[in-house]
Amino acid sequence: MAKRTSGGPVRLAKRTADRVLVTLFGPRWLQFRARRVWDRHAKTRSLDATASHDATDAETYWHSGQRDWALVLAVANQAGLPARALAIEIGCGLGRLTRLAAADFGRVIGLDISPEMLKQARIQANAANISYEVVGTDARIPSAAKTVDLVYAWTVFRHMSKAMFARYLDEAHRVLKPGGLLGFEALIRDIGDRADPTASDPDTEREYSSEELKAYAQRYGYEWAADQLIPSLTAGTHNLVIAWRSR
Repeated sequence: MAKRTSGGPVRLAKRTADRVLVTLFGPRWLQFRARRVWDRHAKTRSLDATASHDATDAETYWHSGQRDWALVLAVANQAGLPARALAIEIGCGLGRLTRLAAADFGRVIGLDISPEMLKQARIQANAANISYEVVGTDARIPSAAKTVDLVYAWTVFRHMSKAMFARYLDEAHRVLKPGGLLGFEALIRDIGDRADPTASDPDTEREYSSEELKAYAQRYGYEWAADQLIPSLTAGTHNLVIAWRSR
């Protein structure tokens, strides 16, 4: 469940510090800071930090990936997935979904900002047609333009700033083939104040409105092709698994 933060001087100070650092260094600061956080999670609580809500141990952790990958693939198919030659996962963590995608695609690239996560993924979720690569502070996706059928992310965009979200939207659009798909899930709150965490808060999950996401799709060159509603644990929100088609 997402942690709703309260106001106060500490939160204000963190927001002020974030604004200063982002002004000085741009999204690269956010990516650098996130890498430190997720490297620490990889060393101390890798399953818990990358788990779905019902993954209580190693067995249920890996098993839960089957359901989540099936949701991504179902929405992608509904949107008209053009081919299954190459898929790229943003924020692959330990490879919970990556190893399943490898059974459906000719080749899969799992990307993560955390080298520590990828060390574990290469051991626990490897296959001949999977390659794991670290995303740099520029968030550049390591693929040539217009070569990818599906870019997907699961419970990843909710943990990053809007500036980094926009950067990944740009990059996904660059590498996707015309008609290729971006698949992801989002935590939606259409009524009331939405959680808008600072970059100094790695735990609170960012919420979007439906209209806000539609505006992002249009601004970054996508059309909203398909979606599926799934349960949310956060009161007043709903989760959507979404597929956007690259224009």
